[in-house]
Amino acid sequence: MSTAAPSWASRFASKITSRIETNLHRRLTRSDGSLIDFASNDYLGLCHSPITRVTKSRGSIGSTGSRLLSGNTDAHEELEALFTETFGGGKGGKSALLFNSGYDANLSLLSSIPTAGDAIIADAECHNSTFMGARMSRCGVFRTFRHNDAEDLERVIDEVEVGDGGGIIVPVEGYYSMSGTVSPLEDILEVVVEKGAERGCPIGVVLDEAHSSGVWGGGLGMVAELGLSERQLSGILASVHTFGKAYGSHGAVVVDYAGLGEGGEGGEGGGPTAMIDYLINYARPLIYSTSLPPNHLMELRRNIEFVYSEEGERRRRKLFENVTHFKQCMKGAFGNGLVGGGVGGFGDEVSTPGPIQSILAPDSKTCIELARRMREEGGFDVFAIRPPTVPEGEERIRVVMHYHNSFEEIEGLVEKARSYAEDL
Repeated sequence: MSTAAPSWASRFASKITSRIETNLHRRLTRSDGSLIDFASNDYLGLCHSPITRVTKSRGSIGSTGSRLLSGNTDAHEELEALFTETFGGGKGGKSALLFNSGYDANLSLLSSIPTAGDAIIADAECHNSTFMGARMSRCGVFRTFRHNDAEDLERVIDEVEVGDGGGIIVPVEGYYSMSGTVSPLEDILEVVVEKGAERGCPIGVVLDEAHSSGVWGGGLGMVAELGLSERQLSGILASVHTFGKAYGSHGAVVVDYAGLGEGGEGGEGGGPTAMIDYLINYARPLIYSTSLPPNHLMELRRNIEFVYSEEGERRRRKLFENVTHFKQCMKGAFGNGLVGGGVGGFGDEVSTPGPIQSILAPDSKTCIELARRMREEGGFDVFAIRPPTVPEGEERIRVVMHYHNSFEEIEGLVEKARSYAEDL
């Protein structure tokens, strides 16, 4: 008979308590510029040059080291405070943590949180960073479930055994970067919440919002788009928002959902929640990487504020108008006898609701040739997507809609693709 496991937040807090008691606990600190620098990696002094220095309160504009050494600044903490307020309501402490990239964020979560008694059950189409994080982890079991299939997830959860006190982590994405499919997040969370209660172990979703943040939910992502209930939110362990897509920049933030249902786990003065503190102490990509430079973060904040502005919303409306126009243009565009919806010919069945669209191809060779002609002869920047990025038999030309594409450009792309396909 397995022992009922503590909650995720309690587990994080227990580990942090152990670190404090053994004097191994790390904290993020920052210098006000009054100290003589014998800590940073600023070998040639460029970060503190009079030419590049921003203000005394900001310090340098360049990275000087890991955030646990000299690389933590006001700009880092102000941006984390913004995301704490936006996604966590500021409850109980800082619930957001910046990473250098979405890859680093996923790698950190999936490699550092699971222990030998835990299981990871990932959607089969999750990003490579999820699979690499799982491989680096100490989890006892790693399984996948069929893409976007909540019933299959339930089946796999029933099959998986966890150790005493163990839990299950379920990585999914809000909007998948290759297929352009939207996660049935509500159904997945229903399974996670019910099975967690049934089994008496914590089961939590790690939600990658890389391609949904900035685009869906007024720019806030799929959680905001769906307006999830408090019960559904209790099934989310953490979300990841990356800035290299809709935000037009670089970096990522992990948002802690594990502590929200427990009144927060922050320390005095709005310190980090238990999960954030845990990641600061155990996430190797954070601990051993030079931090993002503060000048970059100041520019990033402007981009984030723009995404959430009225102009950002106008651009999202135009983006989805372009999505609708592309789908209309694609209807019957390949009606030349070669079309088989991706089986035996080019596919014109386009049903994805977001900016990531596809023209399905019969095989890799034909897909590569169509992409080559589209780029070299048609002047359209598209790429052939082949195994192992997508399963064999699902080769495609990935077509991404943008705010700045015109209807004429979209019509030209579909017409050229149809014309070239007839010759292949």
